[in-house]
Amino acid sequence: MVIIYLGAIPPQEIRGNSRSHWAKKNRARSDWRESGHVHGMVDCSTLLGSEKISIQFHFHHNRLIDLDNLCIGMKPWVDGLVDAGIVPDDSPEHVVYEKAEFSKCKKGESRTVVTIERIE
Repeated sequence: MVIIYLGAIPPQEIRGNSRSHWAKKNRARSDWRESGHVHGMVDCSTLLGSEKISIQFHFHHNRLIDLDNLCIGMKPWVDGLVDAGIVPDDSPEHVVYEKAEFSKCKKGESRTVVTIERIE
């Protein structure tokens, strides 16, 4: 099992209800995907080449945000894990989303905790 602490929640531009300009969306999507790739290479080296993994998200933020929108925002990050070679692709055959949770925290303490496990 690998636990990754991201210092933020998914950017507003790539969450479900975003009405941001396409260029801002693309920039944010690219940055978040790169984050997933780097974390995949550095933190998930023990999971390289897995056939199937399970992922859990725990979002911490000072304002209540729709959990579905936050999960949508994690799509580019998971694509970065695929880029890193953790799994062949992000289809349901290879990636199982176990659960997502939200906790309110103090201002300035936003983060996302990602738990990844190999499924045999």
